[in-house]
Amino acid sequence: MNRKVQNILIFANSMARNIEFIPEEKVTKAMNVFWNKGYTGASLSDLTEAMKLNKSSLYNSFKDKHSLFIASLKAYGKIVENDYASALNKKDTPLEKIDSIIDKIAMVSIERENSCLGIKTTFEVAAQDKEAHAVIKAGNSKTIGLIKSLIIEAQTLGQIRKERDAETMSHFIFNSFPGFRQSYIIYGNKKLVKGLANELKGFLRQ
Repeated sequence: MNRKVQNILIFANSMARNIEFIPEEKVTKAMNVFWNKGYTGASLSDLTEAMKLNKSSLYNSFKDKHSLFIASLKAYGKIVENDYASALNKKDTPLEKIDSIIDKIAMVSIERENSCLGIKTTFEVAAQDKEAHAVIKAGNSKTIGLIKSLIIEAQTLGQIRKERDAETMSHFIFNSFPGFRQSYIIYGNKKLVKGLANELKGFLRQ
C-alpha cells in the first residue's frame, strides 16, 4: 500500500470515528429545548449547551439543526406512544381503555411541563415544513387510528351506539387533548382539566 492511499484510509477512519452516536438522552435534551423555545427560537448554542456537545459533534451526527429537530420530533413520538401504552395496559374493555387514555392525557397535561411538542410544531412550522408535517401527521394518524379501533370494538360490544361515526369521534377526542393543556396553562386549575376529561368521557356515552 502506497503512502498516499494509506493516508487516505487513515483520514477516512478518523472521520468515521468522529461521527459520534448521539445517545437518546441527548436527543431528549434537544427535544426539551425545542419544547421550550420552539424551532425558530432554539439556537445552536442552546442545543449544544443542553446536549453537552460541541458543534462539530452535533454536525457529525446531524447534518444541521433541522435534522436534529426531526429526530427530536420522532423522540417525542416515542414518549407519546409510551403514554398510550401505559394507559391501555390498565384496563380491559375498549371503552375503559379510551377512558384511560383520556385520563392519562389529562394527567400529563397537568403534571408534565412540556406536554405538547406536536401541537407547538403544528402551529409554528408544520404548514411550511413538509418533513415536520409528515412526522406529525404520521404520529397523529397512529393515535387517531388507535382510538378509532377502540371505538369500533366498543360499538361491537354495545358500549357505544353503532350509528355514531367512529372516524369523526376519534378525531374529536384526539383534537380535544390540546385543550387540556391550554386550559391548565391559562387557569392552573387541576379540577377544571379533570372535569374536561370527564365531559369527554361522557361524550362517548351519548
